[in-house]
Amino acid sequence: MTPPRQANTNVSSSVITIETQDVTGNAVAAAADTPVSLITSDPSGGSFALSVDGPWGVSTAVIPAGQSSINFYYRDTTPGTKTIGVSETPSLGWADDTQSVVINAGAVTKIAFASLQQSIARGTPSAAIIAQLQDANGYPTTYASDLVVPLETDSATGAFSANNSLGPWGLTAVVIKAGQSDVVFYYRDQQPGTYTLSIGAMGLPWNAQQTISITPSVVRQIAFVSPLQSIPLGAASLPITVETEDSLANPVDVAADTPVVLTSDSSSGQFAASSTSPWGITSAIIPAGAHRAVFLYRDTAAGTFTLSVGESPSKGWLNGSQQIVIGSVESTISRVKFATAPQTGAAALSGGEVSGKITVELQSALGNSVNASQITYVIVSSSQSSGRFSSTPAGPFSNSMTLTILPGQSSKDFYYTDTIQGTVTLAAAEFPSIGWADDLQPIEIKAGNISQLTFVTPPQTVLTKTRSRIVSIETRDVYGNAKAVTADTSVALRSNSGTGFFYADQDPDSPSIASVTIPANQSEASFYYEDSSDGAYFLTADRTSVAGWAAATQPITVSTAELSSLVIEPNYALIPTGTNVQMTAL
Repeated sequence: MTPPRQANTNVSSSVITIETQDVTGNAVAAAADTPVSLITSDPSGGSFALSVDGPWGVSTAVIPAGQSSINFYYRDTTPGTKTIGVSETPSLGWADDTQSVVINAGAVTKIAFASLQQSIARGTPSAAIIAQLQDANGYPTTYASDLVVPLETDSATGAFSANNSLGPWGLTAVVIKAGQSDVVFYYRDQQPGTYTLSIGAMGLPWNAQQTISITPSVVRQIAFVSPLQSIPLGAASLPITVETEDSLANPVDVAADTPVVLTSDSSSGQFAASSTSPWGITSAIIPAGAHRAVFLYRDTAAGTFTLSVGESPSKGWLNGSQQIVIGSVESTISRVKFATAPQTGAAALSGGEVSGKITVELQSALGNSVNASQITYVIVSSSQSSGRFSSTPAGPFSNSMTLTILPGQSSKDFYYTDTIQGTVTLAAAEFPSIGWADDLQPIEIKAGNISQLTFVTPPQTVLTKTRSRIVSIETRDVYGNAKAVTADTSVALRSNSGTGFFYADQDPDSPSIASVTIPANQSEASFYYEDSSDGAYFLTADRTSVAGWAAATQPITVSTAELSSLVIEPNYALIPTGTNVQMTAL
């Protein structure tokens, strides 16, 4: 008899009434006391009672003789949609009935780590770590407004990030958005040990801790760590150093003495352990508990040669290699190189801004500039299709560019602009290819000044006198990149309906609001809408006191009718096979 119910976890539903009826739905009194079994789809968490105060755990209710109905209550320990059923016992051939009960998570009472403890190698990003809002029973639940979650570690070398591979590292807080229950972040550390990570909710007395173990790294490669050298014919090099490293190039000590095989692609090259040692060795030793070996090299042939190192016997590590220049070959071009520093971090560009001068240079193997002996073409490109290039800061700009380096020149300048926020990779390569090493360089595009407010949630259709789903707005630059405000910023909310109101949450007892606040260092704010009159209206978010900000407008439809069925026209059963038709959902 009663409609579907809702209740929070471990909280009794409102009264549920069942009734004995005839085939047309009219109430019919039971001729004798009639036991009715109470059934739930969640027997491990759900329970019944005949009184709102319990006791809980009854499985049968009795409809007394001469009566047609009885009341009971339901509660459950886990959120979700549960199905409850009733059936006369023993069976009298009556039709049974079922009904859904929606169990909602309770109010937020704590913040917790929802991900398991981890053990990660030094310098390696963790798997996702989840901070979650929970009710008193430990189930995920939501909060009405954005919550700032400070991130802390008791390790001096630990760092947090919102992205497990790209960084940037050094994050001090994350935000759980209004209407959401959790947020993800990542951790890495450079020092082995067991550390405690701490999270909280700014302004609220909730906090949680979880330990994380940082293990020593595993050797994955041998690499040259001393600089490139150019030496005269037959002369000994300066000491050349190689080291064992993990996959992130952190040095890792070996557990036992480890021979390292030394090779050169020059048949006349030789190695020695020191300036006073014999020439002609073929290996060096990295001692147990250390991570480096040092040796010298000499050659009687002129040219640019490649030295290589690898462990023996093989343990599957990546081998290292490095070029060395013997004699006078610095006039030979071996690579195309960006000669100016990456424009990232503090030097990042705002969307639409023109970069500083970017220089591409022809270089030798040791990084010295070398003049071209003939006309040389270098193609520069961007990993982002919105990027544009020009030879001057004033333009014109185009989506591709070929630099022309004339004989006697070693470099060429260009400028870059982009409108899409993110880190872009610029590439430089000679054309046609003649075997030179190409180069890549990042350039960072950040959001420009705020110029507009934008709705970031889609338009909605809602019932009259019913709170909408969450509506979110965002501050953006002229190119649509999200841009955080520098201080708490109030945004006025308006509707062209005289019966529409805005709210901070979905609590039916909460007062209406006329504005929302975008917190400092954030770009979003959220709210809800309710209207008592049906019709098509427009919601407007405006910051009228800030010159130059465009207001945001979005339609919303308010209807008194609920969708009760979906009908396909025409009847698909009457369509001949192999026929294409257009169907309409009504």
